[in-house]
Amino acid sequence: MGFAYRFDWGSAGARALVPGAGAVVVVDVLSFTTCVDVAVAAGAAVVPARAHDTDATELARRLGSVVAARPRSLAAPSLSPSSLRRLTPGTRLVLPSPNGATVALAVAALTSAPVF
Repeated sequence: MGFAYRFDWGSAGARALVPGAGAVVVVDVLSFTTCVDVAVAAGAAVVPARAHDTDATELARRLGSVVAARPRSLAAPSLSPSSLRRLTPGTRLVLPSPNGATVALAVAALTSAPVF
């Protein structure tokens, strides 16, 4: 029997849901999804990155993007949603996150289905 909708938690849950999925939606209510919403509402594009990925800065450089600061800050774009309100349309933001971005990247590596 197939499923119309399935839900799970974390990277292991995401890997279990991917086979046969027509699309995968990642929701990280702690910060990542809120940051994506705020950034996109400001006209920015978000590129997810793993939180402890030392290549986030290099990725941002290659893409001509801004990398979100660590730790959270209001002075510069970071994983604090309030810090992203000042982004200008067309900004590309590399956004490292230990949960939402990490899960989204893991899912994207396992499927050709759209990942939201």
